Amino acid sequence: MPQDWHLRASPYESAGCPGVTAIVPEQNDVALAKLVAWRDKDQAWLQSGVTAGLFSLAVMRSRLDRMPASVLDEDELMRRLSSLAAACGIDAGHGHDAAPQLDP
Repeated sequence: MPQDWHLRASPYESAGCPGVTAIVPEQNDVALAKLVAWRDKDQAWLQSGVTAGLFSLAVMRSRLDRMPASVLDEDELMRRLSSLAAACGIDAGHGHDAAPQLDP
């Protein structure tokens, strides 16, 4: 996930677990972790989320420069975002929110 993921995370508490607080990362940050893993199940999960409008390719792209240096380089992550856009039937060259511009 991006190095600043914690700034967008939300605390979650439930009456069923008193005294326990879960930290829930923002959905696009989780999607970026799945983009790094890129297993078949991660790709299917990402496609479902993008198609349902749960994730924003534009937001994900905007956070690539904040990914830890130990993960894949930004070019490979951009290639994967473009592949994801294509798999979802999104034209990566038009730039509106449902089909964000992916060109660097």
